Amino acid sequence: MRRQPRHSGSVGRLGGAPASGPASPSAADTGRAGGRRFCLCLAALLLVGCGDSTPPPPEPAAVVAEAAETLGAAAADAAKQAESGNYVEAWAGYATLAEKQDLTEEQRAAANRAAVALLPSVSKAAAEGDARAQQLMELYRATK
Repeated sequence: MRRQPRHSGSVGRLGGAPASGPASPSAADTGRAGGRRFCLCLAALLLVGCGDSTPPPPEPAAVVAEAAETLGAAAADAAKQAESGNYVEAWAGYATLAEKQDLTEEQRAAANRAAVALLPSVSKAAAEGDARAQQLMELYRATK
């Protein structure tokens, strides 16, 4: 036996108005709109909070120091060049080291990291008119 709802005049409506009453938004309709607004706000907050969470790259000096530790005497000249502000020569030294066949993977990775860490300094020198830095940046872009 099928049971009839107790309040047959308010079936489908939470407002308590009879089914034949005026066509105004019911509490269920406004509840859905509020739920949509809540979901949109939540999505917006999640998108705002999901910014780029990668840490900033380490300072070139720290990467150069790490490469000097890993590579030892082989990186001494490139490290001296970087310390004295000769970024083009330092970059070239680390790039040359990275191509050596007798390096371990760790040493090769350290040389590559050092060369990449120096690129912003080389780029800045190129922007300031250093012809060698401009040539290096053109070469780097061409082979990238």
